[in-house]
This record gives sequence, structure tokens and C-alpha cells, in this order.
Amino acid sequence: MAKDIGHIVILLALIGSVVFLFTWTGVIKCNIIPGWCDAYWFIVRGGEPRILIVSGDFGMGNPDLLEQTLRDPTHAGAITTQAHIDRITLGNLQEFDLVIVERARQMETAKLRMFMDYVDSGGRLVWTGDAGVELGREKQYPGNQTIEDEYLFEDEDPNLDSNVHRMIGPWARKEGTRIVPFHEFLGVQYETNYCSIKECTGRPWQGVLITNPSRDHPLVYALRPNLVLRGDFAIVTDVSGSITTRALTLDWFSELIGQDQLNYGRTFPLITTSGYGERIAYYAVPPEQFVAEDLEEKYYSIVENVYYGMLR
Repeated sequence: MAKDIGHIVILLALIGSVVFLFTWTGVIKCNIIPGWCDAYWFIVRGGEPRILIVSGDFGMGNPDLLEQTLRDPTHAGAITTQAHIDRITLGNLQEFDLVIVERARQMETAKLRMFMDYVDSGGRLVWTGDAGVELGREKQYPGNQTIEDEYLFEDEDPNLDSNVHRMIGPWARKEGTRIVPFHEFLGVQYETNYCSIKECTGRPWQGVLITNPSRDHPLVYALRPNLVLRGDFAIVTDVSGSITTRALTLDWFSELIGQDQLNYGRTFPLITTSGYGERIAYYAVPPEQFVAEDLEEKYYSIVENVYYGMLR
């Protein structure tokens, strides 16, 4: 009898370890087992999961409104902290269970690598809008520039080729001979902001929000069909060969022709996920834009689902 009990205890411990590992990697959501979310986060964090909102000096997003909405107990009631991108390291990020990046259009290549390393170490990341599409601390590279090399460098000695940082695309960088393919990491490629190619006054009507075919993705859970988008958004395209999940799409109802006379298409990814266990999410519209004060109708579920969809 004692031997049987011992075998049962070992089996339960093994099952518990597998469930914990699958939850940590994002393969399963903790809410599939009643009470497991509270137990899981108590084991990992000693309580509730912690969210870090990282922002820079300019770009799309309102981190103060995002934090206010996430903290509101009538919505997510989340534990949040804000930090400027210049003051964070990988060690800082690893103190948090979810990192949200917005209003950080300008970013050094080393910071992009830092966020990639954070996800590789088990973190969850929400990237928004036009974050990271411009190099930080630009300076001109002497001689033989190409269009791709025009905006350079974070290093202090541009003559040291091994340290040179170059843009080869909005989210693709080159450090010496090393490519940093952040666009493949996100699963989408940035093209431009809507308000950069069209005149924007106030919050223009942009079209209808279409959820994924099954309508059960946790990032758009409880979102009513045929809601509309108002205001600016980042125009992105899917990266060929990347495995992404489209949770929300904008249907513009006609071909979007910019002032540059380019045709940007009719439908646009608004929320996508990528990575093992969908631990990376990209929002073409910062989620708090859906609850801005000047909107007549607010979609609080989109902000709430950042918390519940990524952590619960």
C-alpha cells in the first residue's frame, strides 16, 4: 500500500511539473484548470503577475492611459509599472511577466535584441504601433552610403565595422555581419502609419474590425462583431514564411491609396501573435486608443484582454 501511494505521489508530481512547464511556455493557458491561474502565479511570482510598460520619447501610444486602464479594478486590476526605455536592461525585464512597448519609435539595435532575449528566456511581449522603426542616436556614416545605410549607428566609433549598426528595414538591423531580424520575430513588417500617408483630422473612421474566423482568440474574447476603428494605425504586412496568428483585422472597404500614390491594400492586420506558445503579440493600434476620452464608444475588452489573453 505504501509503495502504491508513493507511485501515485510521483505520478502527480510529474503531471504537475508538465502542466507547470506547458503553462510557463504558453502552450496551455492557466485558466484551463479551475484555480490553476492563482496557484501558478503564486508559485512564479508569489501573487499576481507583474506588467512593465516601456516607452520612449515619441511615437504611437499613451502609456499613462494604458497603465490607468490596466490598473482599474473594474477592468483588469493589474499590477503595472512604467519605465523609460533608456533605463532598462534585460535583468530589469526579467522581473516582469509581461512587457508592453509603445511610444518608442526610436530605438537602438541593442534594445531590440534585449526584447528578443527576454522572450527567449520565457517572457511575454506586446509590441505596439511604430515602436522601434527608427534607429536611436543616429549619426552619419562617412562615405559610400546606400539608402539602407543612411540612418546609422549606436556605436561611438563608426570606423569599427564590427560595431556598426545599420537599418536594412524598419525592424531589420545589421550589426557588423550579424543580422537582427526583428520583423521575423514579430511576424509582421512595418510599412508606415496611416496618418503619414493620408490627412488625419481628429479620429477618422477607418473601417470595421474583423475577428479571426473562430472568434475565440483570447486577445479578442468578448469583442462584439462589426465594431469600427477610429484614428491612426500602423500599416503592416505579414512576413513571408513566419507562423503568425491573426486575431483581429481591419477591413478598410476599399483600396487604400496614399498621398504617395502607393496602393497599401484593403485589409490590414491589427492584432497578431507569434512565437512558441503565442508569447509575442503585435498591436498595430496601441490598445488604449480604443478607450481614448474623445471616443463616443469605448472597447474596454481590448485592453482587458491584453492582461487576460497574455497572462491568464
